[in-house]
Amino acid sequence: MLFIVKLLFLIFTILCYYLLCLHVVLAEHHTALHEQHQDYVGIVNTNLQIAPMIQTISDHVQEICEVNYGACPDVTIDGHIRTVMAYIPVHIEYMMTELLKNSMRASVEHSQKISRLHHPPIQVTIGRGDNEVTIRIRDQGGGVPYSG
Repeated sequence: MLFIVKLLFLIFTILCYYLLCLHVVLAEHHTALHEQHQDYVGIVNTNLQIAPMIQTISDHVQEICEVNYGACPDVTIDGHIRTVMAYIPVHIEYMMTELLKNSMRASVEHSQKISRLHHPPIQVTIGRGDNEVTIRIRDQGGGVPYSG
């Protein structure tokens, strides 16, 4: 019974957090709708160019990696690099920053572990379909260890 109560409390907490985040996004969007900015409807950039944004984020994360580890892998961006879409830029910035930080950390730590002198590049591939955009990040960071 105690387990069920704890599980319900956890679910309730997650739901409240999600609703709070949703409320904040909606409030920001509502406020931004009353302002005029080129290529924006509220907080949604209707002309978001993905590759330049990823390059800027990559440059920033490489600086962080260089400070923390003294080295960093290169990042190559390929695929549909001219892709333009409508999206909330700060959400992509947050996700890409965290994913690239994880990728760079894993790559540098794995290179140190196997005594590799050169860090292999991280590859970011932009894919585009009729109704979706996919961003794939590949590194040679050793993967998640198997615990069996």
